[in-house]
Amino acid sequence: MSKRRTPEQWQGLVDQQRDSGLSAMQFCKQKGIGYASFCNWRKRLSDEPVGDSDHRILEPHTIDSSGSRWFPVHAPRSDPSAPVVGTAK
Repeated sequence: MSKRRTPEQWQGLVDQQRDSGLSAMQFCKQKGIGYASFCNWRKRLSDEPVGDSDHRILEPHTIDSSGSRWFPVHAPRSDPSAPVVGTAK
């Protein structure tokens, strides 16, 4: 049966791996951790917004010949009080 870990525990493991000097695969083998789970949590934890300066904005992206579509992008704004401009089509 696999062990359930909290996000805080995964963050601790990610920090330990970074400081260990081992590759992620070597670290996971040494600790008995699933490599895919470790990589998924490492990415998940690195993608979480940090602070109030991160905002979700929309940017145009051409999907096909029918025209533009919008998709969300996380990016800091230089002026957090400025409105976000853009609408989904």
